[in-house]
Amino acid sequence: MAIVNNGRDALDFLHRSGRHAHWPEGVPQLILTDLNMPQMDGLELLKTIKEDDRLAEIPVVVLTTSTAERDREACALLGANDYLVKPHNFEDFVLLIDTLTTRWLQTDSLAM
Repeated sequence: MAIVNNGRDALDFLHRSGRHAHWPEGVPQLILTDLNMPQMDGLELLKTIKEDDRLAEIPVVVLTTSTAERDREACALLGANDYLVKPHNFEDFVLLIDTLTTRWLQTDSLAM
């Protein structure tokens, strides 16, 4: 598993460049992104991933605080595989993560 702090860093990780050049080759089984990130927002990251032949088949789940229908629609148009709104309390967040893992991580573990 890898965690990055912004959209540009995510692309560096996915392309194994910059400070992520040391990671072994391969692609993740799942990408979680937020819409509100510094340097490159989640919509731009999603668009870039889905336009890249090597990355396009990786499921991308948007996990965000935005309940705006325009954000949900934009993500769907760009190819997001799921759109989940972060709940406000911890118990509901735990349930959301359980749903996320049940829905998207049916394999033994993440590739990265």
